[in-house]
Amino acid sequence: MKLTTTALANAGDDRLYTTKDAARYLQASHRTMEDWRLKGRGPRFSYAGKRVVYRRSELDAYLAARTFGNTKEAKAALTPEKFTKGIVPDLGGEHAAVL
Repeated sequence: MKLTTTALANAGDDRLYTTKDAARYLQASHRTMEDWRLKGRGPRFSYAGKRVVYRRSELDAYLAARTFGNTKEAKAALTPEKFTKGIVPDLGGEHAAVL
């Protein structure tokens, strides 16, 4: 039985995304995702065999760590250099040290 995208979203599952799909989800290029992965930046990833995959929960955690209420708050957490290079600040919480 093939599940539709809506059925998967409603199931609340933690789908696995390829690098290209994860890049689309984060609105970044797949090359940026590869660069972040090589440099230890960006969301956590896993291997499924030899294939790199990203769990949706890790993508959401990455976005949550980079979510701010206003520009002043973002500037306090990120220097301009870190912001443009995709480095996630240590904002505390379970995912902060591993992003």
